[in-house]
Amino acid sequence: MVLYVGRMDPYKNVAGLVRAFAVLHEKLQGNIRLIIVGKIDPRFTEPQFEVQRLGLGAAVRFTGHIPDHELQSLYRQAALLAFPSLYEGFGLPPLEAMRHDVPVVASDRSCIPEVLGDAAILIDPTDPKSFADAMHTLIANPPIAADLRKRGRGRVELYSVVEQARQTMEVYQSLLRP
Repeated sequence: MVLYVGRMDPYKNVAGLVRAFAVLHEKLQGNIRLIIVGKIDPRFTEPQFEVQRLGLGAAVRFTGHIPDHELQSLYRQAALLAFPSLYEGFGLPPLEAMRHDVPVVASDRSCIPEVLGDAAILIDPTDPKSFADAMHTLIANPPIAADLRKRGRGRVELYSVVEQARQTMEVYQSLLRP
């Protein structure tokens, strides 16, 4: 199962994810599902339109907002997290997925490459075929997915509360030095 967690705003490119998923769905002969978790916003209906247009109604599920325990269950079932955003200020969902040992395919735009480093497959989110190929790589190649899980655990540590406190203390100490 491919998982997306986030908002439905156009800059999140969920419609682009649906188009990429359609390519993956065909490649895997329908043996894959896409779960889209996040509040449904009636202003932004392009993802739902794309699901209907591409005939993916049985393969794609929009959950809306769900409780944390349900999200934890979805992380345990996910083959990967897809993060197709065109712009981010930081991008927490991929780090959250990495914290749950879920490999990530993410956009190569904005700050995402800096945040995720080499712990994710980074793709052009506007190219459905390359996006689908990257997702397929993780599904079809367990060693690559395992390597990204390992890298993801290390990447998450860079953003832990303890690490952030340590770095903050370093800044304060450097400012106090004569």
